[in-house]
Amino acid sequence: MRNDMLFIDGKLVDLDDNTKITLNFKSNIFTDLSKIVSNNSYTIKLPKTIRNQRIISHAELPSADSGYPRKYHDARYFRNGVEVIPTAKAVLISISDKIEIAMTWGNITALSSMLESGKSLRDMDAGEYVGGIYYPKYIEWKDWGENDRVYPKVDYGFRNGDSMVWYHPVQSVKQIMEYIEEDNGISFIFPKDKEALLENMFVPLLEKNPSEEYAEIEAITVDLKGVAEDRAGKTNIYFNDMGNVGSFYGNLAVIGNGVSGGYYNGYRSKVINAVPKISGNFKVKVNTNVAPLSATLEVYNYNFNEVGSELDTSTVLTIPLLNVNFISDGVYEVLFQFENRQTEMLSTLHSSIPHLKFALQNIGKPSDVVSISGTLKITNIEQEILLGGRYWIIPNLPDIKQSDFIKAISAIIGTFPLFTESNGLVFVSFDTIMSNKAKALDWTRRLVATYKDNKPNAIAYSLDDFSQKNFYRWKEDDTVVGKYDGYLFVENETIESERDVVELPFAASDQFSDVAKIPIYSYDEEGNLEYNSVEPRLLAYNGVKGVFTGLDWNTLLSMYYQTYQSIIRRPIVITEKIEINDIELRDLDMTVPIYLAQYGRYYAIISIKAEDTGICECKLLQLEV
Repeated sequence: MRNDMLFIDGKLVDLDDNTKITLNFKSNIFTDLSKIVSNNSYTIKLPKTIRNQRIISHAELPSADSGYPRKYHDARYFRNGVEVIPTAKAVLISISDKIEIAMTWGNITALSSMLESGKSLRDMDAGEYVGGIYYPKYIEWKDWGENDRVYPKVDYGFRNGDSMVWYHPVQSVKQIMEYIEEDNGISFIFPKDKEALLENMFVPLLEKNPSEEYAEIEAITVDLKGVAEDRAGKTNIYFNDMGNVGSFYGNLAVIGNGVSGGYYNGYRSKVINAVPKISGNFKVKVNTNVAPLSATLEVYNYNFNEVGSELDTSTVLTIPLLNVNFISDGVYEVLFQFENRQTEMLSTLHSSIPHLKFALQNIGKPSDVVSISGTLKITNIEQEILLGGRYWIIPNLPDIKQSDFIKAISAIIGTFPLFTESNGLVFVSFDTIMSNKAKALDWTRRLVATYKDNKPNAIAYSLDDFSQKNFYRWKEDDTVVGKYDGYLFVENETIESERDVVELPFAASDQFSDVAKIPIYSYDEEGNLEYNSVEPRLLAYNGVKGVFTGLDWNTLLSMYYQTYQSIIRRPIVITEKIEINDIELRDLDMTVPIYLAQYGRYYAIISIKAEDTGICECKLLQLEV
């Protein structure tokens, strides 16, 4: 009679005497986020009973076309009355004479989704809704007169007093971590002694990208009503608003000669360097004896100079028709349908405010237009952020994966990720394991000896994926002169000579006069300010200055990896058979070491293979060499 139960999607499955459930518990203390492994089961072979076939939605039948094998399913596992695995994910692998499934647990669905999707920091929401109102994330960019923790002093290459630029805003590592938490519905838990480090490190916002997300939210759609000839002699389209006359980026306007009925005939931009995106879906009926196959929609400037003596009506976008339909003798219907066609930058003739209008070309005179119906959508946006405007946060974070950012910060502060059963990710340092010796589990009497004398069942002298020199590097950047990489050493001539363990998605930064240098600005021969692209950077605060002090890898490794280095320099890994009951398996804490009096040593758990016999195969790393 079996003493265990397996539930899938809340339903008890049938197990027979041949069903073997072996559980693997694994520590991630020696892995980075890209190599994180979940606890898992070996393949579980279920009998093909009627109940089990019903639970898997009869996926054994080709005609069933079941989606069951293509989804994860909630699973729970009980052994000897103990819920050893309360929250697992089960997946159907294959079906033959048995139904083969496997389980994983200790993982976080939201984090797994983030890792698999490759979401960038820029893929996060650029704002949030509060009480139905959207609040974008931005910082006002202007010359504030003095530096602070939002605008710390960094040598960006511009000259003091340049009216076109000022210090760039920054975001603390802690703040970016909070953005990722919100975006993925997970929480990050760092050791208390590391929290100050997260607050003291920051990422400068080096690019000047507009917010596509906010521009879309602030877009204005208009209802087309008719056409009239304007002062430029163009067949200008006029329209009604559809509940939204104005937004942060601009507003509908009557420009030049208006039309009766209170209609609008243009758009006034509130941003100077405007490059609107235009979408449209409309039709025009026109009287003509010849099909207007060359008809186009013209988007054009409409700007006067200060005294009204000069008018700029240059074209910024031309959009061809989609189709022409014959309606009756002398009547054709012209269809336009397009999406997010971006204009050239709108004119600011003699510093005037940018205006745009819409006209039909190659369609005859305004009087030839019988009717026009449909919509146009104006999604205005700045070409780039200008001093005096809003500095959008999310679009200007480094274009790196969220998972790579988490990996980088975890590596810099010397921590390793461990999963919890709740929707959270706990980071621990190797020092945490060493400090937990006081509450180590004494498994001396649990050890099932293989030999009469005190010798391990198996012993090894290397860890997977380590070489003699294990390099930690900053990203390459031609603008960086100094050398800031470092390595950890393993004393073993029989393994690979060197490998890169970590390469951060950030470049290092040179430092002069106690200030970090990030050369994103320079001047041409005429003295004009130029922008230069560099790799993303990570700095630390020194008051209101941005510095690279203490961030070179030699310093980081000496500060946060000393204990880790002492263990991996000459590792000893033993494999033993140990009695572990089901309650202990359920409550297993990989940060707590174990003690074996047979060898007089403490050990960190690398992995545990648990069968239903109560005897587990344990892979253990010796903490004293």
